[in-house]
Amino acid sequence: MSPRRPSGRSVPLFTLLALLLPILLLPAAPAHAQTQTLLATQDTYLKRWRPNRNQGEKRFLRVRRLGRNRTLVQFDQAEIADAVGTGMLVSAKLRLYITFDRNIRGKDGQKVAVHRMSQAWTEGGATWNCPDDTNTTNHRSDCTRWNMRKSSEWPFVGTPTDVILHQKGQSGWLEWDVTADVAQFLAGTAENYGWLVKKVKEWRLGRVRYSS
Repeated sequence: MSPRRPSGRSVPLFTLLALLLPILLLPAAPAHAQTQTLLATQDTYLKRWRPNRNQGEKRFLRVRRLGRNRTLVQFDQAEIADAVGTGMLVSAKLRLYITFDRNIRGKDGQKVAVHRMSQAWTEGGATWNCPDDTNTTNHRSDCTRWNMRKSSEWPFVGTPTDVILHQKGQSGWLEWDVTADVAQFLAGTAENYGWLVKKVKEWRLGRVRYSS
């Protein structure tokens, strides 16, 4: 579910914390960097066990072992370009807010990766089988399917853009460095289809929910 735009100071604090935020540090001059915050324009998650179900209306995003849940999130290209303007991109970070975790085991926790998407998708039509299912109520694939199983055909870049460690009982923000991807979006050397977030070792127990 895409977050609504905040208006003035009437937005409650928990609403702000429930947003997906990338941070762009943009210097107008070398000694004066500015931070811009953008909101996701679309987000959802995919479930292998319900491969033709769309989760775009859910108020949370999820990664987990059972059913191979993976999260998708995207930001508007024009807004990114406007935020940078005539300045220079210093860094870009994708931030997700943890609302729940369970069974994150091991003394070192578990690694969660963000991958640049290489294919377009829609919030209301993305499923495990489809980038844009035109009928998500009939439990069939009404689309030209993508392949979320076979690594050689993934609709995302196999090498993660960034990997972070999620520890048991962790709360608050998780943050991935996506500067390299955003630089490509701005240069026009890669299309902005957003990112996919998944566990590095998807067979290990544990699940995490993020705010949508």
